[in-house]
Amino acid sequence: MKINVPIIYVTPGMVTSEPLLTDVGLTICRSGRCLSETVISQIIGHGYKYIAIERSSIPEDVLNSILQTSGTISSVIQSEEFIRFETRYDAQLERAKQIIVDISKEKKIDMNEINQTINKTLECVEFRTSVFDYLNHIRVKDDYTYQHSINVSIIANVFAKWLNLNAEEILFITVAGMLHDVGKTQIDPNVLNKKGKLTDDEFALIKTHAKRGYDLIRRQNIPDRIKDAVLMHHEKIDGRGYPYGLVDLQIEPFAKIVSICDIYDAMTSNRVYRARMCPFDVIRTFERSSYGQLDTNFLLVFLRNIAYMYLGVKVLLSNNIEAEVVFINNNNLSRPIVKTIRDEVIDLSYSKELYIYSLV
Repeated sequence: MKINVPIIYVTPGMVTSEPLLTDVGLTICRSGRCLSETVISQIIGHGYKYIAIERSSIPEDVLNSILQTSGTISSVIQSEEFIRFETRYDAQLERAKQIIVDISKEKKIDMNEINQTINKTLECVEFRTSVFDYLNHIRVKDDYTYQHSINVSIIANVFAKWLNLNAEEILFITVAGMLHDVGKTQIDPNVLNKKGKLTDDEFALIKTHAKRGYDLIRRQNIPDRIKDAVLMHHEKIDGRGYPYGLVDLQIEPFAKIVSICDIYDAMTSNRVYRARMCPFDVIRTFERSSYGQLDTNFLLVFLRNIAYMYLGVKVLLSNNIEAEVVFINNNNLSRPIVKTIRDEVIDLSYSKELYIYSLV
């Protein structure tokens, strides 16, 4: 008998009851495979949230924990709207990839085409804030650079509306989000997708992508603010960014916005070297390390909207207990008040030993 087990519960020694495949149909592991830590890491890297496990191979204490929560787990990936979104996303991702490839060959940039690509992706989503949760559940694709580009463009589009920007500014931000990493098309993919730590030379090569991207588009008939956003999206307001070490007011505001979207998507997406982070981990990371580097006015708007987006959402705590987010602490956005399935109310801003492990 098989049970669909949340990945958080999967441990070495469990046995798969179905084959696990990559997006392109390659086998990660076969049915009946006794899992090792290495294989589990590979499974996580390919974006699996649940896998089918033989019940007899699950330790009794783990099985009890799974059964306690299985009746209340409501997976986003099973919703009709998510299925429609993923289908539309996959189609528009191919379109976005072609747009970026064409631009890398110095073909004319069509801003309306980029805008339509994003709008077509979003038009099947009733509430735009849902798209953040949906992006968190999209399986990682083989060409991460293109997936990241469309994700940043989508996030930037929604963020621009949170900032109450006008229609023209929203268009510019959406285009800048799509183009921000176009310079990576000029860099060896073996370096871009390398597993493990980059050498100093490899990191220096990666850092050239902002200037390379700017050089690709600087002669195009598009607003300078978009070009500057591509050039400056890795600049930091304390002067520690690149390529020029600019400070605060020297940095194009659109670049500051794209930078936040870029970092958020990078942390919430699966990568070749680590699994994606939970959104509350991302908020905590922003809180701890980004003040003084990112524009505080933009960052606070972003983090507050992200945090409140998960009000009422089911989460899994670090003690493997499922809970619901019932209140956001404005002074500690990453540690809300939650109510567990046992009706226990916990303020995570005081219960430091607990934290939100993942969304359910």
